Amino acid sequence: MSRVRLLLPLLFLLLTADGIQAQHGCAHRHQRQEMHRAHPEWMGMQQLRNAALEDHARTFDAQSMACTDGDILIPIVFHVVHDNGPENISDAQIHEAIVQL
Repeated sequence: MSRVRLLLPLLFLLLTADGIQAQHGCAHRHQRQEMHRAHPEWMGMQQLRNAALEDHARTFDAQSMACTDGDILIPIVFHVVHDNGPENISDAQIHEAIVQL
């Protein structure tokens, strides 16, 4: 009976502590608004950074989609886990799997 008397208050504290903590939320939006009020020039710099990032992403995407005439090397690794028994596979089986891919 004494265990139940100890566990019930502990359980109550654990359940209510999570709810109390969740009420504070993220202050990012408020902090960002305060930063804009205190430093209006920051907004212009932020817009320049965002534009540069978007431009870089577009350029990278265009370059990565361009076709190439050369071979593309894709390094691959096969891990064969075995205990020196019949579950081991040969190098030829690994090469055949690569050909099929």
